[in-house]
Amino acid sequence: MPDVSQVTQGTSAQFRSFDSFEPIRALEFCPLARSTERALIAAGGDTRVAIGQFLSSDAEAPSQNSSALACLEYESLINVRHDTPVNAIAWSPNTNTDVPQARLSFCTAGSDHVVRCYQGDSHQQTVQALKGHTSYVNSCVYEPVEGSRVATVSDDRSCCLWDVATGQCISRLPLNSYGMSVRWHPSEPLKLMVAERQGLINIYDLVSCKPIASLTTLSGSALVDADWSPLNNMLVGAVAGNHSFVWNMAMGSEPQESRIVHNDGAVKFSWCRTAEQQFATVGFPPYQFKVHLSSTQKVPISHSFHVAGGISWHPTYPLCAIGGDCKIHVCECIV
Repeated sequence: MPDVSQVTQGTSAQFRSFDSFEPIRALEFCPLARSTERALIAAGGDTRVAIGQFLSSDAEAPSQNSSALACLEYESLINVRHDTPVNAIAWSPNTNTDVPQARLSFCTAGSDHVVRCYQGDSHQQTVQALKGHTSYVNSCVYEPVEGSRVATVSDDRSCCLWDVATGQCISRLPLNSYGMSVRWHPSEPLKLMVAERQGLINIYDLVSCKPIASLTTLSGSALVDADWSPLNNMLVGAVAGNHSFVWNMAMGSEPQESRIVHNDGAVKFSWCRTAEQQFATVGFPPYQFKVHLSSTQKVPISHSFHVAGGISWHPTYPLCAIGGDCKIHVCECIV
């Protein structure tokens, strides 16, 4: 995936675009911040998953007077064949880039209703298939401490917890509507966030498998994506209809903030990993990317792309990746 050296000016932002193998349906930075010099990223398309890393060399390490985006280089590591289009990607905490041969561990949700867990290096991987969902799997996530379990949500109105080693479903939580998003918080390994299409978000206690907190959009519009802030376990965000919603769970079940973000509908919501009040959305008119601050109604960054197949934040820099039409676009989000 060579850098095409293309710099695009957005609203108060700069973008760089990197060539990809095919239109991107899902992508995810590895959230593990073991080093500021490299960040793994997985990009899934119709036939494969590309694993690569964005590098920032010591000689060009960003400072107050330089740009993290300008220092960025991309290195391709491996292309993994995927027999079905990729709906979602998640990284395991067992991934390790500190060894000479990087240890890769991640999972994908395919359009054939199967979740695949990959483990290995850039030369060889083993695959464990998690079979049991009867409709599309919309989101997947690893347990954040040991990576021994995966949680998934599906259009079959269930949330499943899987044992990665055996491939067995060890718990199934019935839902009232389609499961759209699932998150395990890095500081809350015994709690799981599950967002449903009807606009309900439950925080489950995994010891009792019962909800201990419930959030609702109160909008009547279908919820399509939700995220749990990695920097503040009280903050949850979502998009439904043309609105975004932000909850502070310490202040109750109704959203403390609601705003119109995309006139013709929003499809993605993602919290920044380096700035607590910052989040990104994607929606229509055609594939509009925006960065917001939850403390203000201003939109400091707005840009449109030909295709937007997922968004993901860099673990250590204010950079957000957007899946495009045979491109990965990276935005520097200093607001």
